Amino acid sequence: MMPLKTRNKLAGDDTVVITGFGDSLTNGWLVHTGYLDHLAEMLTARYPCASVVIHNRGIPGDTAHDAYSRLARDVISDMPDCVLVQFALNDLFSGYVPDEFASHIERIVDRIVGEIDADVVIVSSVPLAPLQDEDAATPYYDILARIASKRHLTFAAVHSYWQEYCRRGNDCRSLVMIDGVHPTVKGYRIMAEAVMQVFDMKPVGTP
Repeated sequence: MMPLKTRNKLAGDDTVVITGFGDSLTNGWLVHTGYLDHLAEMLTARYPCASVVIHNRGIPGDTAHDAYSRLARDVISDMPDCVLVQFALNDLFSGYVPDEFASHIERIVDRIVGEIDADVVIVSSVPLAPLQDEDAATPYYDILARIASKRHLTFAAVHSYWQEYCRRGNDCRSLVMIDGVHPTVKGYRIMAEAVMQVFDMKPVGTP
């Protein structure tokens, strides 16, 4: 399922409003250019006739459970054409088991779809570096993919795109900070490339 409403508006000369709703990876924590900044540049380059407005509603440390309480203020009030929903790692680290995480994401999606006419793109986070438990996030990303499929929503598999980039022999050490979780500016660009794929039939940057 593609975000058809948003892609059609991008292809015209209309104003397109996108809200990024998530945690520190949406926020672009500790860098001057996060994934939403890169995404804005990519969308503007690909669709020069459209006016792209991106609202950054990422809060470091936030979980899907906690974020639900700010949906009205940070998402609904924007009246966006598209919402990029990105959560997982804080939920994992905060002790929410996969089934709990699933219910929190579904609650967020249900409210967005129920209150505004917006495309919803579910965005996975980065794969964990070896100093973390590399496989710990997999069940959470699988849940995101299943929810997107069940609800006929778009899924931007950032973790898979990132892993493929690394498998092709690129230096992945330069993509993530010393904590093994937060991307560098270069890492955020890889994240943006993965998300950009859902807005363009021709992927930006082959990993």
